[in-house]
Formats: sequence, structure tokens, C-alpha cells
Amino acid sequence: MKKNILLLFASILLVSCHDDDPYRHTNDPKGSKYWFSEYFIPNQISGGRDGFKTILVDGKEKRVEDSTIFYVDFESNSATTVYTEDYNKNKFFEYTQAYHEKGDTLFLKGGYSKPVGIKSFKMYVVRNKEYIDVSDNILVKYENDSLIIANHYSKQSKRDSARIVTKKLSELTEYDYKWFPTRVHFEVINKTIDSYWLHVEFDNVQVWFPFNSYLKEEHKKH
Repeated sequence: MKKNILLLFASILLVSCHDDDPYRHTNDPKGSKYWFSEYFIPNQISGGRDGFKTILVDGKEKRVEDSTIFYVDFESNSATTVYTEDYNKNKFFEYTQAYHEKGDTLFLKGGYSKPVGIKSFKMYVVRNKEYIDVSDNILVKYENDSLIIANHYSKQSKRDSARIVTKKLSELTEYDYKWFPTRVHFEVINKTIDSYWLHVEFDNVQVWFPFNSYLKEEHKKH
């Protein structure tokens, strides 16, 4: 009996919970030994505006979506290539090594989905039917989980402000692409309202995603 109690206590100490957003859990009812329990190479993205502002329309205040703040999500459910402990197992363990996970922790919930194979991001506007690169005018913000893994999933590391990476889109490196989570945020630095086109290159495909394709008149004026 005493031995069983000690084993139970040890297992409780071993268990850790996820408490961070914005991430996507995999549907694993058994829990996971890995922070990232699913790796996938995206072949499409989704996204939209990511904030609100108050503007004047005909002398009256109106709350509208901010046309200079966006987000994109990497879609795991449409990925053609997925790696887990049960599916494409050998490649999965290659990724666990690349992301410095040892599998020595038991999480109550299933682990997180991790996009991989991201090569480049660029933002464009169209002028006279030509695409103009405006990546230097776009700020990128994302949450970097390398600090969590390096500190063995401690609660303090999950709350550490150093996890928040903010830099120009034109300054992104291979390291940034490696640690992108399933959601990435963008903001136009000089707040110019326009129709923007995000170009993303993955290992196996290139995609374009539009922001503000159909701007309302009040957005265009403010």
C-alpha cells in the first residue's frame, strides 16, 4: 500500500499541464511525453484581421476591425504529411531531436501540433499590376517555445516575456521559421491601410494569402 502511494505521488510530480495559448492540442486522450506530439508540413494557411479600432463615420464613433493587424494559422488538418509517435515514427523522432525533446515528461493533455518545413514569408502590395515587397514595413510577433523546452517545461519559462519574439518580417531567419507556432501575428508598422498579399514558401508548396481584399470605404478613409 505504501509503495503504491509513493508511486502515485511520483507520477503526480511527473505530470505537467499545458497552459499556453494560442496553440492547438492534438487529440490524444492518453496524454503525451512531448510538448510537440505532432509535426506537420502545411500546404495551406488561413487568417484574417486580428484587432479592432474606433473610427469616426459621419461624425459618430464606430468600432471596426483594424485593417493593419493580421494573423495567419497553419492548418494541420489539411496537411499531406504528418509525423507522430504512431505515424511516420522514424521522422517524428528526428524532429524530437531537432527540437531538443527527450520524452522524459508526461503531460496530462495531448501535446501541441508543430508546423515544420517553413522556408520564407514575404508581404506584398500590388501597384500597377506589379507586386511590391513591403516586408520591411511589417512587424511579426510569435511565441517561441524553445525557452520552455530548454527549461524542462517549467511554469516560469511558460510565462517568461522572453518567449515573445517581435521583429520585422524582412529580418526573419531560419531560426524564426523553425520555431513558428500554429499562429503568427502581423502589424503594418506605418499603419498604411491597403490590400496586402502574404507569400509563404513551404517545403512542398508555395501559397499566397490576401489580407483586406475587400476593404470597406470607412477602412480606406481611416
